[in-house]
Amino acid sequence: MKAESRLRNNLREVRTRLGMSQQDVATLAGVTRQTISGVESDLFAPSAAVALKIARALGCRVEDLFWFEEDAPEIAATPAAGAPTGDGLRVALGRVGGRWVAHPLIGEQAFRTELIPADGIGALAPGASTMRVKLLDDLETVTGTVILSGCSPATSLWVRAAQRWNPGLRVHWVFANSMAGLGLLQRGEVQAAGVHLCDPETGEHNVPFVRRTLPDRTVVLINLGIWEEGLLVQAGYAEPRYGDAMVRMAEELGPYVVFGPGFALPHAGIDDGVLRPGFALVRLKHPVPFGHASYDPVDLIFALCAVDYESHLKALMQLAELFGNPDSMAALRAAPDIPAVMALIHQVSALTPEGVD
Repeated sequence: MKAESRLRNNLREVRTRLGMSQQDVATLAGVTRQTISGVESDLFAPSAAVALKIARALGCRVEDLFWFEEDAPEIAATPAAGAPTGDGLRVALGRVGGRWVAHPLIGEQAFRTELIPADGIGALAPGASTMRVKLLDDLETVTGTVILSGCSPATSLWVRAAQRWNPGLRVHWVFANSMAGLGLLQRGEVQAAGVHLCDPETGEHNVPFVRRTLPDRTVVLINLGIWEEGLLVQAGYAEPRYGDAMVRMAEELGPYVVFGPGFALPHAGIDDGVLRPGFALVRLKHPVPFGHASYDPVDLIFALCAVDYESHLKALMQLAELFGNPDSMAALRAAPDIPAVMALIHQVSALTPEGVD
């Protein structure tokens, strides 16, 4: 039968967020794929039994998937710069400076590798400074949203870690380059902006640009660290899935990769995409917690990949000699450049820039 116009659902958004196909949901719920397609398209309203089965398959409550249109609350929000006028505008919401800000989910902001679920549907009249937004999610969830801008691929890693360490936190990432991000921050449309800028005259990073863009504002500038992103992958030492495997093992087994005070050695298996033996060193300006009761926080991260168990164990033993020596660790933290770091490693190890002997 035709669904009542009042009944709404976000089954497609939830399913997409979980990376599931219509057939995946149908199989778990014990219904046909056509049933899932019909519900998503508002061709018919599911029975109570079908709604319960679908919610159970997705690991959520029925009310997380279905609602009556008149039950959806509305809020007044300030549209981000460049928001188009008109009705039916999909938006992401967050509270910045005590007001609701609506970021349109259009163009490149609507997709990463999948469609980004909307928090609400808004209508912006020409010349208006605020817009009415009908919520598609509960107000408590939306209130816990932090809006962050940035263009670094590492932003997604920070978002994932922040949400894992802070239950109830939700981060909406607005893709924007450094100067555009500072503009968003200046207009009060985001709470934080990722920047990576260098002043050619002074050689100073970020600070001159923040001062020029936000001259009368009090801001906190956090330097995340010194890093070489994707060193193992870019140099041809491992496939991209090796990094995913390192993260997965750390999540499953806990902070076992923290070998000593302030030092972590993340690695994965020899079958996880290793192309040739190699390593990468990341030295952080500001240590981060890995969850280890005794050795947190970590400021040195040494990523290792090996092609067989013998070379893997040999490399670990050689590195243990280096990282077990307090003097060597102090020298490593103070090393001014890559040649100095390599010299320290060569003193106790057969490791070379080309691999593990």
